[in-house]
Amino acid sequence: MATGVDVLLHDGQFTASEAARAEEYGHTTLDVAAAYTDRCHARELVFLHHHPDRTDLEIDALAAEVGHTPGGRPIRFAAEGDVIHVGR
Repeated sequence: MATGVDVLLHDGQFTASEAARAEEYGHTTLDVAAAYTDRCHARELVFLHHHPDRTDLEIDALAAEVGHTPGGRPIRFAAEGDVIHVGR
């Protein structure tokens, strides 16, 4: 398990209510990834690889709803063209 990383980039396709579908495809859910971020002490979580059927507005709503991990680490939802800076 990675520890103390600056940015954890993680698949962001499925919500908790879609857990069964996520498991079928070998993915995880946003909430599980957020908890993992806390366990590995990453400073920030960036979701990418969003579900292809979600609209930009739906992703924006998820971002507003899931702004931090349970441990308070910031969560971002990447968008096309974003530049993600790492390091201190």
